[in-house]
Amino acid sequence: MQVGRCTLVAVRPIKAGGVPVVLATPSGRTFHVDVLRHDPATPGVARGGSLGVYVRNAGGGTRATDEEHGLGAMALAQLLAKREAEGRPIPALLTLREHTRQLG
Repeated sequence: MQVGRCTLVAVRPIKAGGVPVVLATPSGRTFHVDVLRHDPATPGVARGGSLGVYVRNAGGGTRATDEEHGLGAMALAQLLAKREAEGRPIPALLTLREHTRQLG
């Protein structure tokens, strides 16, 4: 499935209150994002309705996001917002702070 310029590779089972998603850039390089409940204090790269999309780059919010990864995250957020607006069910997810605590 195309998500903007990226390809959706995998949606993993919920882990620590978040949905891990694997996307691939047009060149085929994979990267990971987490879909969590939106929290204005830690907004992530993109918001899709009540959800936030966070790029995993081991930067703790201080490292710049690769542009292609950010665009993929934003496209995924748009898709999630559309699904939520259509009334599709949204899983009960944690915020980034809660998710981080769960991971220990």
